[in-house]
This record gives sequence, C-alpha cells and structure tokens, in this order.
Amino acid sequence: MVFQNMVFPAISSRTKTMPFYVVSVGEKENQNHKIRESGYIAYQIAWCTKGKGVLILDGTQYEIDSGKGFYFAEGVPHEYYAAVQPWTLRWIAFNGNQTDYFFKFLKSPRGGVFKKSRIGSLDRTFHQLLSILNREDSYADVECSAALHTLMAELIRAEGEAKSNPKDRLNPIISYLNANYNKELSLDGLAAQINVCPDYFCKLFKQAYQVTPFKYLINLRVQKAKFLLLTNMDMPVKDVAAAVGFHDTSYFCSAFREREGVSPSQFRNISIERNYFDMPDEYPIENKK
Repeated sequence: MVFQNMVFPAISSRTKTMPFYVVSVGEKENQNHKIRESGYIAYQIAWCTKGKGVLILDGTQYEIDSGKGFYFAEGVPHEYYAAVQPWTLRWIAFNGNQTDYFFKFLKSPRGGVFKKSRIGSLDRTFHQLLSILNREDSYADVECSAALHTLMAELIRAEGEAKSNPKDRLNPIISYLNANYNKELSLDGLAAQINVCPDYFCKLFKQAYQVTPFKYLINLRVQKAKFLLLTNMDMPVKDVAAAVGFHDTSYFCSAFREREGVSPSQFRNISIERNYFDMPDEYPIENKK
C-alpha cells in the first residue's frame, strides 16, 4: 500500500523468510505524538531532517534535531513527540529472521540514538527502498533485504567507531593521502572513502590530527617537496611544486615559507652549505596549524 511519501508493502510468506524485510518506509513532515507502551510491531530506524523533537526510551530523554536519529527493537516501549514543528522524520521499519541477531551487536540492543553523519548511506537507502517498492517488482523483497543488510552493518560499525580512536578510522585516509598527495583531491571524495559526510569527516580529522584535512595535505606536500629538493638538486622549484601536487608555484613557495621559515631555494642552499644529504626516505608529518 502506497501513501504520499509512505510505503507499506504487502508481506508475503516468502518475504517473511528473508533475513530482513520492510514493514514500512516513509517521511512525515509534522510528526505526531507517539506513545507506545508495548513498543512497535517492528524494528525501526528514524532520523530528523527538520525541526526538533524528543525521544523517551527506557526512562531517558533525548533531544532529536536535524542530523540526529534513533532506533529501537521490536516491542520496546518508547515515546516521541515534536518540541518544534514542523518536526520532520524519515523512518524505515523492518523485521526479518536476522534482525534480532544483528541488533544484539549494537551497544544498546533495545534502542539508542545516533548522529546521522556516521551512517553515510541512510538517505540513500531510504530512497533506494522507496524506488524498489514503488516498482512493484516480484523480487523487490530480495533487493530490500540486501539494502537493509547493508544498513544494519553500517549502524553496527558506526556505533563501534564512535567508541574507538578516531585515528583508527582515518588510517585508510592517511594511506590514501600518502599514495595520492600529488593528485587533485576533494573533501567530498575523501569523506566518501569512509562513508561519512564532509562536515563530520572534517570534525573527525581535526579531532585526530588537530588540523583540517586540507592543511594536513599541504603539510604532507611540503614534506615531500623537501625530500625532492635535496635529492634532485637540479630540479627547478616549479617542477618540484608540480611533482608534489601544487599547480601554482607562488602558492607552493608561500606555503613552504610559512611552514619552514625559508623559501624552497633557500632551504636547498642552506642544506648544501651544511652538507646535509643524508635524507630519510620519508619525513614525519608535522601537524602545523
């Protein structure tokens, strides 16, 4: 059954054998007050896109505004209501023979709250499910089960990473930067590699390294330039700049001087005067703000 911005699919006997299946998926602009003393008939993930509301779960009150979400298991008593209207919620309600098993991996299997930025595929999965269900395809339940499996895996991972050292999560990014520092890199592209939004990526990166991703990249390029300046004495400064990812030689010289206190040419000349040629293969990255 399809309403405006809501889908309540027919659930066949085959669908009920799936690891996950959709009970409902939708969006409500003016979310009404819900009091469910006996809980809900399905597991649910919901998140706010506008306004501010309150969730009461196991005696604890949580503020749910834009960028925050919540989840709860089947049959868990809860209440939620708008503090500021319009309070717009999107939700995905689901069941399945693997749902309880997956929920046991969560920090709070009965229910909890999360930051939407930690789950990069949330809106994508929402639209994907709507698209699949609106097609009325005979294999829609199979596709929906696969999409929900991915979403649950992300929720479990996000909760685990919230408790871990942010550097652990950024290890793939640091490896990527070291391999691709001389290429055109975008914030959106870097954030997508760990499946978070750019704003949260910047926050996580600064928490771990005390600098923005952009400044870290500039520091890395300058360190690589120092190595080239001292191991390729005949290489023009403009070629060094281009080799490490600077397309503007003037900007390279400015960034180099800001971090090293001298220009690239002066750095090379000083090193010659000091007979400093025993260079390490790699420089440590100084997190200069």
